[in-house]
Amino acid sequence: MRSAVTTTALPQVLARLERLREAFDRPPLLLAPYLTPGVTRRLVDARVEFADGAGNVYLDGDAAYVLVLDQKRQHQPSHTGLTAVALQLVYALLVQRELLKASYRELSDKTGVSLIWVGSCQVGTK
Repeated sequence: MRSAVTTTALPQVLARLERLREAFDRPPLLLAPYLTPGVTRRLVDARVEFADGAGNVYLDGDAAYVLVLDQKRQHQPSHTGLTAVALQLVYALLVQRELLKASYRELSDKTGVSLIWVGSCQVGTK
């Protein structure tokens, strides 16, 4: 969507997310490199699920409720956490529990994540 979500840009981001919610009849997941504490609190208040590269996460689904706030932006790139693609797959698995038994190809077809990435993320039950 955008590389930076600021409090100034948040109203437009929320409007776009609402349009996506209506278009797909499903709550969208906002992924960003970093979300400030002010933005994360407003997103939680608006019940908009998100995850950022610093580890701030808000997921509120039938399978789990996850809330991690006030994580600081790391100045050096870290390759130890979940990637945006892995988070996209985790979100799909939380929202559509039947995907837990899906093959990698089915996960790829349902999520739009390439088959190579599905296999490399190892978030399935295989």
